[in-house]
Order: sequence, then structure tokens, then C-alpha cells
Amino acid sequence: MRIIIDRDIISILKPLEDMRYYFVGGYVRDKLINRPYNDIDIIVFDTIETIEEKMQSKAFVVNNRFATARFSVNSRIIDINTVSDLDTDLKRRDFTVNAIAADKTGEIIDRVGGLQDIEENLIRPLSNSIFKDDPLRLLRALRYSADLSFELTERAEVMIRRDNELIRDSAPERINEELHRIFSQPGRAYLMRTMANSGLLLNIFPMLDKTESFEHKKHNSTHLLGHLLNTTEAVDRVVSTDIPERIEEYGRDNAFILYISALLHDIDKPDKMRKKGDGLSFAGHDKGSAEKASYMLRDLRLSNREIRSADTLISMHMRPHLLLSSQRVTSRGYYRLMRDAGNDLEGLIILAMADKLSSEGIIDNSYIELYGRIMDVKNAIEKKAISFITGTDIMGHFSIEEGPLIGHMIDRGNEYAVENNIDSKEKILDFLADEFKNRLPDTD
Repeated sequence: MRIIIDRDIISILKPLEDMRYYFVGGYVRDKLINRPYNDIDIIVFDTIETIEEKMQSKAFVVNNRFATARFSVNSRIIDINTVSDLDTDLKRRDFTVNAIAADKTGEIIDRVGGLQDIEENLIRPLSNSIFKDDPLRLLRALRYSADLSFELTERAEVMIRRDNELIRDSAPERINEELHRIFSQPGRAYLMRTMANSGLLLNIFPMLDKTESFEHKKHNSTHLLGHLLNTTEAVDRVVSTDIPERIEEYGRDNAFILYISALLHDIDKPDKMRKKGDGLSFAGHDKGSAEKASYMLRDLRLSNREIRSADTLISMHMRPHLLLSSQRVTSRGYYRLMRDAGNDLEGLIILAMADKLSSEGIIDNSYIELYGRIMDVKNAIEKKAISFITGTDIMGHFSIEEGPLIGHMIDRGNEYAVENNIDSKEKILDFLADEFKNRLPDTD
């Protein structure tokens, strides 16, 4: 059996044509199943220094243990392992489907049954120690299963449950990268439940520990962790329904943050539970959950932007519920939600709908109607039907210096403008003069 080696790859590797090398790993696997490939992995029977000399390029060493060097040539990433024996290299890899080699002509070399497992759509560990050798493979097993639509063998599942605690030994940056590769695609929320069942989830997000035993009866769940997992899966259901394009686009482009926010949105409920009459109160759990989530996400080295988005979604996830339960909501209320949610408004609508779906089993389109009313306010502002006040306007009119009071006046003035459809800055300034008369300097 042969695969066809791409011409541009042959051209890139031409400097190594007099050396003995083999294609291995994902490149061979993806060519065998007619799947687009990303990086190219090869093994060479020589030193990195010799390869650098022939390639006339300096390599970046990505793995000292396995002597792996990375080259970037013509926008292609090539990872090269220097080895002394082909069979030894193939058998130290992670899964059989990644341990198939091809020589320069494309002739397949399969020593471990990888071709059979590709035929049967299976992810099979190569040895009993693959996760001890590199704990990040615990997550990669799930990613390969999802990416390739292959099933984990029973032995793989047993080994993951056995070795799940080893994931703590992986660098946070590597865990973060793998989580992004798994969950950045919509439709992957079900893997959160797989991670929970294997024990991986609580080792990556340790603040979930209380949710597993905390009784919290909702639709299709009896404990809080069940509700959180149901909410992540509900995100996919919401995004796949008939929703406004901007909301759908947010769900498509921000699946990772939505899944993480759904998973962590109620984690502070066990600590915030209080008796209230004949029932229970969880007051402040939204803010508390956001604080705990931010702590964990910083530990996992998420970007500042991602942490800010998760904080917004989690800390505000109750506000759409509260607006919809209010008897009378003014334009000011819609404006404040829009202002505080910022670029994550659409994500907040998705999370609120997913939370409702997880709790009650229904997709409630009143959240879409709420979004429509917020957009009406936004459109009125953009069309200048509503005027906004600035700090410069306030300082000039009232002859006051910059300070915290200015921010309060801007917020209150703009809320007043939105609530009353004011299109005149003079009217807003008159309102502020009366509203803040006890805090403004005497102008007499």
C-alpha cells in the first residue's frame, strides 16, 4: 500500500534526499483516510545539527526527550525526530493510528496494526504506559476520537480512568492549548461529560469538586455537576436553533468560552446556599462563580480577553432571567445590559437560554425577543435619535475636574437619555444639574 506524497512536501525535503527518512504520525494517518493534514512529521537517522546544515535553517527544539526539532518552510511546519531505529520510534508513540510510517516513495510500513484500527475506526493505545510517558495524551485521546470520529477502545477508556490524575503533571499552557483544540469547534460539548466520567474534568477544574455531590434538582439532573454538564450541551442546541445571525455567529466563533462559561456558571452555589423561608437562596452566586472561574482560568493560562469574556458571561448570567421576570422594564434596563455585556451580549443570550433549557427542558424564545428590544435601543443610539454625554461635556459645563464623579454622571446621564429618548445634550445636562446638585460645586 502506498500514499501519494505531496509535491510541495517533496520539494521542501529535497535537501534531505540523500538521507534516510520516513513520514510518520498525523501526516500518514490523514493521507490514509483522505483527510486534510496540517503539520508534517518525519523521522531522520541523523543529528539535528546535520539536518539544520542541509536545510540551511535553524530548528526550534520542541521536545528534548524525543529529540524533536521544528522547521518552518514555505508556511509549512515540519517536525523532525532524530532516531536510530524505526521500530523503536514507532512503538514509543501514543496510538496505533499514529504509529504508521511511509518511506520517501509513499510505501506504507505498519508494525503495530494501525491500518486495521483505521479500518475499524478505533483509537487504541500502543502501550500500557503512554499516559505516564506524556499525560497530555489523556486529552489527545479524546481529541483524536472527536476529530476522526473514531471510538476509544475499552482498554483506552480503562487506562484514562486509571491515569486521569496524571493530567495535573502537564504544564498549564499545554493543557490550555489542548482544550482549545478540543472545544473551539461547536458540537463538542458532549466531550465535557466524557471528561467528567473519566475523572479528567475535576483534575483540570478542581473547583468543580463540590458540584459532584451537591444536590440540585433540575430538568434531567439531580446534582449540580449534572446541571452544569447539561448546560454545556444545551449551548450546542441553542446555537443550532433558528436564532439571529449575530447570536449564531458568536456561538460559532466563541464555542470554547461559551462551553467553559456554561460549565462554571454556577460553581459557587454550594458556598452561597442559605435558608430563606421555606426555600433556599443562592444570592451572589453569579459574582462568586465568576471570581472562582477567573482564578482557575488564570491558572490555565487563558488570555486576558478570554478571562474577561468568561467573567462577563458568568457574572451576568442571571440578568437576562431577571429582566424577563420583571413586570416593567424600561429602555434604561435594556441599555444597561447592553453596556455591561459589551461585545459578549450575544454570548450572554446564548448562556441564559442554555441555562433555561438545562433547568426546564425548553428553548425559550423570549430571550430572543429580549435581544431584539436591546437591539432597538442600540439602533436608536447609532442613528443619533438618542444623544450621549461625554466627560468633556460635563467638565466644560459644570467647571469640574476629572475624577470618579464624572464617570457616575456619564452613566446616569446616558441612562436618562436612553430611558427618555432624549436627543439633546442640553436636556441631559439640565437633568444632571438637578440629579447631582448636592455633589456639584456652587455655580452662583
